[in-house]
Amino acid sequence: MQQRPTPLRVPSSALYFTVELEGREPHHFRIPMHATCASLVTQWARATKEIGLSSGLPDLWAAAVSTKITGLILGTCWHHRTKGLESRRDSFAPTESGALEYGNAVCEELSEAGYTDNDLGELGGPVLVRMSSALAPSQEEVAATVAGFPGR
Repeated sequence: MQQRPTPLRVPSSALYFTVELEGREPHHFRIPMHATCASLVTQWARATKEIGLSSGLPDLWAAAVSTKITGLILGTCWHHRTKGLESRRDSFAPTESGALEYGNAVCEELSEAGYTDNDLGELGGPVLVRMSSALAPSQEEVAATVAGFPGR
């Protein structure tokens, strides 16, 4: 993790939000493009489903996959004003396994900076919820769709 020479500006926009973590300065995140959100949420859901369905897998394997996906989500959305990540997504293969390697690198970097597994969960949970919410249609979109059905 590196100190930014100039703090990032956090625009007043629905795409940017803050997650508070006890004992640390506020963490800012940015919701990525819709397609990126869909990809990340899908990867998380698929891994969660596989972990749930594969009772034969050791708990350590399940924890490792969960941690990598949390790192991927955090790294993709990271917009901390004063701390930049040294791990770069473009340093890894543009594949699902490359994405998980990037997520692992982010987690390792945050761990080196003193973040615990609990901290990662406390940051990752709200980011995942925000990304999932970004994928949901607005009330106006739902109303327009319903209005287009025959018999309305």
